[in-house]
Amino acid sequence: MRMLRYGCYAESLDDILGIAESTVLAYTKEFYQAVIDEFEEA
Repeated sequence: MRMLRYGCYAESLDDILGIAESTVLAYTKEFYQAVIDEFEEA
């Protein structure tokens, strides 16, 4: 959420939170897909 909120890079979250860039990107992609699935018109 921080990446979305503040527009920071996934790489910077590795330093701040100790989460690998690839993990941040994977979870961000899952979050985007969940939002699309929820609000997509049927």
